[in-house]
Amino acid sequence: MTCLEGEGKMLAHDWEVRDCRDEGIDVMPGRNFLEITNKDGKVNRSADGKREFPGFVDGKIDMDVIAGTETVVPCDIVIYAISQRPDMPF
Repeated sequence: MTCLEGEGKMLAHDWEVRDCRDEGIDVMPGRNFLEITNKDGKVNRSADGKREFPGFVDGKIDMDVIAGTETVVPCDIVIYAISQRPDMPF
């Protein structure tokens, strides 16, 4: 599991992250997909890189890949969640 936010800034409860790790899920904070590839029409790997993620500028995401931090993860499924939450101004 990758997420833009760094460790301690993830939009998840500590127990949720702990449960993921307890279930054997690799939690890789501060990273994001660079590429998802396929073979014969099926996902076979994702490439990601560690991101410098200061936040948002003028409503747009502001982030840069840190050179030399790219990794490739073999996989057969990718679930891309964007962690939105409701806007309830009332």
